[in-house]
Amino acid sequence: MIRRRKNTIMRIQNDSGDWIENQSDLENMETTFYRSLFTEHGDYEPFCLSNSLPEISQEDKNMLAAPLSHQEIWNAFSRMGNWKAPKPDGFHALFYKSLWSTVGPSLCRLIQNIQENPGKVAEINKTFITLITKVENMVSLKQMRPISLCNVFYKLHHERVMHAVSWETLCLPKSEGGLNMREARLINKSFMMNNCWSLCVQQVIRAKYSCGEEAIPVVIKRNVPSNLWRGICDAWDAVTPFIAWNIGDGKKTKFWKDRWLPSRIIFRDVALAHILVEVSDRKVHDYVSADGDWKVEEFHKLIPWSVII
Repeated sequence: MIRRRKNTIMRIQNDSGDWIENQSDLENMETTFYRSLFTEHGDYEPFCLSNSLPEISQEDKNMLAAPLSHQEIWNAFSRMGNWKAPKPDGFHALFYKSLWSTVGPSLCRLIQNIQENPGKVAEINKTFITLITKVENMVSLKQMRPISLCNVFYKLHHERVMHAVSWETLCLPKSEGGLNMREARLINKSFMMNNCWSLCVQQVIRAKYSCGEEAIPVVIKRNVPSNLWRGICDAWDAVTPFIAWNIGDGKKTKFWKDRWLPSRIIFRDVALAHILVEVSDRKVHDYVSADGDWKVEEFHKLIPWSVII
């Protein structure tokens, strides 16, 4: 009852701003609106495509015009969702799949007959048309759009009509039969790599995903419901080989906390003893003498000799 009351149209505002409440006037208004919406207006100029598209070979033409095989029809049918909304006949697509040995031959004959005589599709292309609102509180017919429920048979025929083309083919140059499209996988990877570079300066993202306070962020896969972070983690290995510290005079690089070595080691993590607080924030500059030599005597007892070498 609640759903019925919610879907009931009590009154609608016309284009003049007047409210229509009479039932017969509402029906006339809706009929006029959709008749105007789906009626073509004005003249059109034919567009000739002759000699503008590459022509396929006669062998390909014969293949496309060949009668549909039972396997092709089954392949199209198997791609339908099992538990989608039931069709006007009341059955889910799973019903036909599970009983394909029984109903399959009849369905195949039906599709093959439609291929031979396309006009027969009107006999099965039955749809229930209803109106759904596009806004919370609908006041005009312009705020509604029609939606239809098609038979399983029509959807089966419709899916078979469209021939699938691989993405690799679409990315080929037009001269080779493709559409010269860019590969979506590479575009997405490029976008994620750009986000990886942004981690070096975007403090908000670094704080959100706990990337640390180092100049080079710490990227670790975590169980977080974020497609952005998962994409960054997948692309990070391709970015890190091109990230390196520019030590300069060493006054901005923390000796114990930053990953400033090519090996990406943090001295604090491999230290042989606890690093005191007053020592942990020292910069690389603090361990270099005025002559430019390392002050090895100040840290050689705290770092494994294998790391120092």
